[in-house]
Amino acid sequence: MSEATLATRIDQALLPDHEYAVEGAALCNPSAVEHPDQSGLGEGQLRVALSLRRIGEGHLSSIGFAAAVIGPANRLAVADRPGPLVVGRWTSANHRRDLLAAGVTDEGGDNEISAGVLDAPYQHWELIQVGNCGAPIATEAGWLVLTHGVGPMRQYAIGALMLDLQQPEHVIAELPGPLLEPDETERDGYVPDVIYSCGGIVHDGVLGLPYAAADARIAFATIPLAALIAAMTPTRTPVRT
Repeated sequence: MSEATLATRIDQALLPDHEYAVEGAALCNPSAVEHPDQSGLGEGQLRVALSLRRIGEGHLSSIGFAAAVIGPANRLAVADRPGPLVVGRWTSANHRRDLLAAGVTDEGGDNEISAGVLDAPYQHWELIQVGNCGAPIATEAGWLVLTHGVGPMRQYAIGALMLDLQQPEHVIAELPGPLLEPDETERDGYVPDVIYSCGGIVHDGVLGLPYAAADARIAFATIPLAALIAAMTPTRTPVRT
């Protein structure tokens, strides 16, 4: 299915701020979550916080943030990102994977659930690699999972599938083709032919998706959630293998 019939690009973008070397090379890996400050908004608007990966000289990465207001419908306004740059403090982290595994087991789950969902790419646009684009999004139809696929010539595309709400290891539906592919303006950049997202957000029945275009800028696309679900086809087998 052509991406032109699904996600709609929005004429807004975040560009690298070359005043700061921390993102002089690339700007990528965006995700969107609800902002804690929802004051001063009009009807149908939602303020979101965007996290970004910034890459500077020497391929040094850092995390940055931006804010935007989405809605109503396809409207989007990105707030200015004021300086100066603030440097945080790094602290080590001790991840207890055994506690996570125990928690999954206590809930009656299988610690190897994720291994059976996205381990076997089979569509032409994901033959080289397939993975997720952020955390699943809860909908009435199931868990919506945005995916990224790498096809021939290492061109990336974004897809989508639906997991059962009660048994998330079961894929119940998926798009028959990409939701979004690079267009002619998104092919050249720090990483050519790549569009990638670390997570979208649903507001007022519309899925908003920030994505990196060739890691040169952050672009935005939207699609009505109902249209996305209607475009999916039921899977023949409960587990995508």
